[in-house]
Amino acid sequence: FGRGDEARALTLLPDGRAVQVGEARPDAGSLRGFAAVRYLAGGGLDPSFGGGGTVFTAFSDTFGSGANAVAPQPDGKLVLAGFARHPERAHDGFAVVRYLQDGRLDPTFAGSGGVITAVDPQSGAGHNDIGRAVAVDPQGRILVAGETGGAFKDLALVRYLADGSLDPAFGDGGGVVTDLGGDDRAQALALQLDGKILVAGSGGRTSNEDFVLVRYLP
Repeated sequence: FGRGDEARALTLLPDGRAVQVGEARPDAGSLRGFAAVRYLAGGGLDPSFGGGGTVFTAFSDTFGSGANAVAPQPDGKLVLAGFARHPERAHDGFAVVRYLQDGRLDPTFAGSGGVITAVDPQSGAGHNDIGRAVAVDPQGRILVAGETGGAFKDLALVRYLADGSLDPAFGDGGGVVTDLGGDDRAQALALQLDGKILVAGSGGRTSNEDFVLVRYLP
């Protein structure tokens, strides 16, 4: 891409192609943004994806953003999750984008292809809300797990409908925040066949963090 390229997640597609995502800066004067690369099964860049195999998406001209996770949909679209500055808050929110198979932003998702959600509405500088894992359930709903909060983080889990709107049937208007008593951060999630949701990460009340595993009902 240019400068400061950092890959953070990888997924394999059914046809053997691979998609790598993270954050990058196209040039020295640019801020970091969502970066995605699609490779052919043999390792070469896929020319049918974006600009010769790569796609870059910037949410703002003032604040940087980045992708931490990627999940393919059965229809070939790609869902990326990470962080970006919320337009109405003084901190970052969960950021989600969906690309069409050719790398263009999907206009049927949140009206523009991307959405930013303030999980914790508190004001204050810093990376308050960061999405670190994403999954698509059999109904096409998108789940993003990560962290929210100030000095001490809490687990955060948000579910979006297929059109990018928050799912009002999930948690408190689309999201759930779980405080386990310490500095808690979600790093991964998995969906069970019965619809329950597993979220894994770290947490603890002392400087020695522990493995954390939480299961949520659908």
